[in-house]
Amino acid sequence: MSMRRGQLEELETRLGHRFADRDLLRRAVTHSSTGAVASLAYERLEFLGDRVLGLVIAETLLQRFADEPEGAMTRRLAALVSRDTLAAVARRLELGRFLVIPAHRNDDALRSRDSVLADALEAVIAGVYLDAGLEAARAIVRRHWDTAIDLERSPPVDPKSALQEWALGRRLATPDYEVIECRGPPHAPVFTVQATVGGHPPQTATGPSKRKAELTAAAQLLSLVTGAHGRDGPQTTHPEGDRSQDHVPEHSHSPGTDPRLDPHRLSRQRQDDPVVAADAARGHGAGRGDRKRIRGGRHR
Repeated sequence: MSMRRGQLEELETRLGHRFADRDLLRRAVTHSSTGAVASLAYERLEFLGDRVLGLVIAETLLQRFADEPEGAMTRRLAALVSRDTLAAVARRLELGRFLVIPAHRNDDALRSRDSVLADALEAVIAGVYLDAGLEAARAIVRRHWDTAIDLERSPPVDPKSALQEWALGRRLATPDYEVIECRGPPHAPVFTVQATVGGHPPQTATGPSKRKAELTAAAQLLSLVTGAHGRDGPQTTHPEGDRSQDHVPEHSHSPGTDPRLDPHRLSRQRQDDPVVAADAARGHGAGRGDRKRIRGGRHR
């Protein structure tokens, strides 16, 4: 499958950029499952687009929130360059239907997967940057991220970071997250995660990724512990995903059959990164260790 000229023009219109070199746009929407060599698929472009996006968002936040401390802007940045935000922008653009994916790869499932949409959108941003420079890439990012930037009047705090701040403020061990089940087909896994902190009753939640299950479990546990202590915790929002942890296994397993889910191995697996703990102690909330994305501005 390849993109027809009419499709390229429609996508350019949606983006708000006309490519001088349309091969860049074709590469940006070509999934590696097509058998394309690495230089012709979007993964390498995504590597660059990740950094261009982080730079433009960081610059925009610096200008728009002139009085906010670095920690607050870090939380905003983490949410704005996260997988969920990228996937939401990609869906508004209807980017999924322009992706070049072979039919035998269950392309409907791939076209709707957050990770695929997020990566492809970053590749498109890189394509714009290589085609016309930073000014053109900045215009695209600001055009499609302005609403998300303005939506959050206060810096977001995700439930995991809020729960960790609550625990650190009481000199408790950091919360523990244990994967207790992984089921479902490889393209649509369902993770079950149990969260515990400070001897309180554990909370269990499910989600399409470990990260999302952890966030839900953390939110439930935070509600429990703050209610039990008669005081409000930080106002929280789910950050827009952690790509490094949204792993889709090649095969689903029940606990005990997959070595990745061995209870002895996983019992302390999901304690937060020390960098996050340090950020939380400084009041930074969702720190740099909490997402694949603040690499160069975000992780990967």
